[in-house]
This record gives sequence, structure tokens and C-alpha cells, in this order.
Amino acid sequence: MFKGLLTALVTPFKKCEIDFESFSNLITWQINEGVHGLVINGTTGESPTIEQDELCELIKTAVKVVDGRVPIVVGTGTNSTTKTIKLTKLAQELGADAALVVAPYYNRPTQNGLYAHYKSIHDETNLPIIMYNVPKRTGVDISPDTICKLAEHNRIVGVKECCGDISRVSYMDDTITKMGRKDFSILAGNDPESLAFAANGGKGCISVTANIAPRLLSHMHELIMMGQFQDALVLHKKMDAVHKAMFCEVNPVPVKYALSLMGKISNELRSPLLPLSKGRGKEVETAMKEAGIL
Repeated sequence: MFKGLLTALVTPFKKCEIDFESFSNLITWQINEGVHGLVINGTTGESPTIEQDELCELIKTAVKVVDGRVPIVVGTGTNSTTKTIKLTKLAQELGADAALVVAPYYNRPTQNGLYAHYKSIHDETNLPIIMYNVPKRTGVDISPDTICKLAEHNRIVGVKECCGDISRVSYMDDTITKMGRKDFSILAGNDPESLAFAANGGKGCISVTANIAPRLLSHMHELIMMGQFQDALVLHKKMDAVHKAMFCEVNPVPVKYALSLMGKISNELRSPLLPLSKGRGKEVETAMKEAGIL
């Protein structure tokens, strides 16, 4: 089961090329700070701008640096079923522990089309699959019933849920548990919702803010897993302003700026994304200082 805090890791760049030294250093730091898993080539990793040869090197580097200490989840989803299968097989061959597969964007399939998409990936690969439901970005919503139906396949092991509807969490958790699945993980995809997800049957969070506060957030999720919700709530509230600051502009623009303030990476993104607007920088810096991150 994938649970606890999984960091949706940024992809550092230097002069438009991937900065593999900083990428390796980030991985080492994240693991030393106690995270429970890493997600690479997701939205936060600027996956739309990553070429296949670069993805290969990212996976190889991550596998080498992690050395089995935490699970590595690789974003392999596209809006083509055939291409997604190829990328998932590639991640599998290079040593990934699971694939994060976003709902097909732009072409907006029906629920039957979504089911067929994920089932095909399941049937044609051997890697555990975490579905990724983010309607705001993709234009399509994987319904709770479709997610539950897909959970009947044993290598579809979870969903990263970013729909913003907490009531869906308890419904899916109850339905999937009644099916006999105890290893299916409903993971929050929005940091501010992570505690509410846990209270309704969620198993953890694929986190943006963990890029800059891995120790604090991994501790919060450990408290949650031990059932110490009141103590977790204290930490959750401490991070409120930081979570908001990390989305003052589109992700990963603010979090890359924050990491640059910490000296972890250069403040570089790939077009069409641009660095954080000058007026927003103070908001990010202030939130980080108030939370003790800077």
C-alpha cells in the first residue's frame, strides 16, 4: 500500500537542461527528512515539457539515488492509451515501483472510455497503477463509481484525487473496502485537504508543499497514521499559509521559487511557464518564514 507523505518532486533546470545534481540532492534530502515516497515526472515535475530520453535519465537517477529506501512513483500518463502503455512499460523496465496515470486530458473520454483506458494499461503492463484525477487540468472527472469499478483490478492500487469533494473519499473508501480491497490507497492531491482526506478514509497525500517542508509534513502524516489527529491538526494549521502560498500562481511556479530561496535549485521553469511574479515573491517568503522554513 502507498501511504503517508509522497513528495511530488520538482524537476530542477539549469540553462534549460535538467540539473541532475540538484535533482539527486533533492532526493537525498527528502529521504533524510523522512518522506514515505517520491513522485517524479508529475505535474509538479513539469511532465508536459519532459522528453522521453530525459524521463529515462530521471528514472535511472532516482532509482540509483533512492536505492530502495522509499517507493518511486513515475508519472507516465498521457491522453493516448498506446503512448501511456509504452511509457509505463519503460518506467517498469527502469525500476519504478508504480506509475501515476493522469486521466486523459483534452480529448475528454466518457466514463466508459476512462474505464477502458485504465484497464488497457493494467492489462498490458505489470506495474502498480495509481490513477490521477485532476479535473481542473484535464477537463474530465473520473467518477467515484468508475474509480471503484477499476479498483476491482488488483494492480490498480490507488487514486490521487484532486476533485475537491471530500464526500467522495468516504464513499470510495467504504465501497472499495466492502469489495475486499485493503491495499487500495486514496491519496489527497491537494495539500490543504490532506487531513480531511485522512479523516474520511484517505491513506496519505501526494504533496507539493513537501518539496520545501518534508520533515514537518512527514511527521504530520506519521501522527495521522497513528491516529493522533489532534496533534496532526496543530501541524496542519501551522502550514495553512504555506499551502496557500504554494498555489498563489500555477504549480510548480511558487514552489520552485521557494526552493530557490532555500538554495536547493535555480528558479527556472520551462516555457510556457515563467518564474513567479515579483509581487507574489513576498507572499511566499513571508509564509515560509512564519512557518519556520526559512
